[in-house]
Amino acid sequence: MATKCLLALLAFSCLVQAQSGLDTSKWTAVDGGWIDQPNADQICNLASAVSVSEGVLTLTARHQTVVCKGGIDYGPAKREWTGGTIYAKSFSFLYGSIEARIKSAGYGVHSGLLWMMGSGCQPIMYQHSNWCNHTWPNPNNEIDVAEMKPASGGLTTVYQNFFGDAAKWHDGSGQTTDVSQNWHVYRLDWSASALVFSIDGVATTKFTTEIPYRPMFPIISMEIENGSGGRPDPAAFPQTMQVDYVRVWDAGGKSIFSDEFGGAPQ
Repeated sequence: MATKCLLALLAFSCLVQAQSGLDTSKWTAVDGGWIDQPNADQICNLASAVSVSEGVLTLTARHQTVVCKGGIDYGPAKREWTGGTIYAKSFSFLYGSIEARIKSAGYGVHSGLLWMMGSGCQPIMYQHSNWCNHTWPNPNNEIDVAEMKPASGGLTTVYQNFFGDAAKWHDGSGQTTDVSQNWHVYRLDWSASALVFSIDGVATTKFTTEIPYRPMFPIISMEIENGSGGRPDPAAFPQTMQVDYVRVWDAGGKSIFSDEFGGAPQ
């Protein structure tokens, strides 16, 4: 009986430990690497900045100087800030819906809360100084479902952008309450004829031209861009971004990807 109890406890312990970390069968946590062009990203991505606990994914940005590992054709180099980025390891989709419940980072952190790039980028993310070895924005397009550039005093606007094959930004914005203090549900409904962005179930932006037509994969990231809002105040760090879940459905409404980060589905 004692042996059975011990085995049960060990099994439970292993289960808890497995649930406390990132599901690496679904996601890759970037370790080192940044993008010199076009973002001039100042954050060094560290796998240690990514954690999962009690059903929530947390990315943490810190003010700390590190020698950051580069990629195939750049780096290493010193970076003054560190943060976290994850992207879908092998999953991609064409048309359907993607949704996530997120609380953004605060002042100073440019959060690519939920965005996607063409699946051709998936095997080479963060390996080159220019996105996807110069294959972005064509043929590997981008859709930014929820992108934040918080300023001092709090941010209440969600910036939503996407690149079309014509290498042209189509920009939209949706108003909501302070994204660094409140949880919001961000959603994209993507068809061959439209991109419809929503916040908390309310449609905020719709695009009907130059709709991306190649499979894409989800990314959740933190960045500090050189020249984007000025140099953040180191005293405002650390900053965290939290994600409750990510869910994807195909065009017929069937669930094709989901991560509750160890929590129970709502």
